[in-house]
Amino acid sequence: MIPLHPDGSSPPPYKGQDDSGSHRSGSDSVLSSKKPASGPRYVYYRVYTPDGMLACKKHDQSLFVGRIKATSVPPPHTVASLKRALVQAEELPDPDGDLTRLFETTDAGTEMVPSAHVNIMNESLGATPQIPVALVFLINPDTPLQLPEDYEGDASHILYYRLYNRGGEETSIRSFDTSEPALGRFERESVAPPRNAISVKRRIARLEGKPIYQLADLFTDVMAEIAHPSASLLDPICGSSMENPLMIVSPEPRAGAYSISRQTGPVKRWSTSGVNNFKPLPEGIYTVTSSRHLVVMELHDGNSWNGTVVQASGHYSFRNLRGGTYMELQGGDYHILNFA
Repeated sequence: MIPLHPDGSSPPPYKGQDDSGSHRSGSDSVLSSKKPASGPRYVYYRVYTPDGMLACKKHDQSLFVGRIKATSVPPPHTVASLKRALVQAEELPDPDGDLTRLFETTDAGTEMVPSAHVNIMNESLGATPQIPVALVFLINPDTPLQLPEDYEGDASHILYYRLYNRGGEETSIRSFDTSEPALGRFERESVAPPRNAISVKRRIARLEGKPIYQLADLFTDVMAEIAHPSASLLDPICGSSMENPLMIVSPEPRAGAYSISRQTGPVKRWSTSGVNNFKPLPEGIYTVTSSRHLVVMELHDGNSWNGTVVQASGHYSFRNLRGGTYMELQGGDYHILNFA
């Protein structure tokens, strides 16, 4: 039964909005599922970051579904070439496709193999706006207006969640019913694939404005005895109703458990890409927030560096970083939250 407001009225119907709070006309639900009888073949796609979905630069009917002509993809038609074409169309700073992942559908559990052949000239991959491919850019761009807090999609695909701390309920800024302040909701389609517990918690943390929810325990049932594994995919039925929302339990605050260190300005020049900041990291679990490029650096023999691009912007947890391991950001400030 849908809970009522104190005055006896029903809660408002779900309707998404962008960062500015303005509602948009024309939702995904009004997109036609019929393909034109003739004309160019298009590949439809959605674009995500780890924190959620981006508006597409090459959109058609929906702001969050882009499309490119299949003939614009250079041969050979592989996952890698399609990915590069999408990256170029969306003007993402990843010309080689190293920082993007392509999924066959938004519900896919694993990314596509870059070397795999794709048949984009027939009505298969990304053939309609309803079954687009998903391009996941591993970096949250420094363009907050491009990352709406919600979007106006199919209201039947809502994901409900309830917020807790260790002592009880917490108020959600996504609350839609005054009698249920801990209950929030958002469009499931806005969660980046693969849609596991980590992705859902990242989306909730973004919407609630509380990075700590990324480290929360997620329970799919109020009677569950253990939290859902972080890397395990969530069944679409989980959190699909107000009566059975996902349970998000944030970590217990403890004195001395959280510390924030901040470093700004040039510290050491590592490459021609710019001035970089370095900070040694002892063993532990870290969440790094930045709007800049992040690389994990490991020092060898006192003077040799190996670097791996892992994440940029947003919040990312690292476990058991060995002594002598460094993090490097290309310009700008950075904050490290240490969850000891």
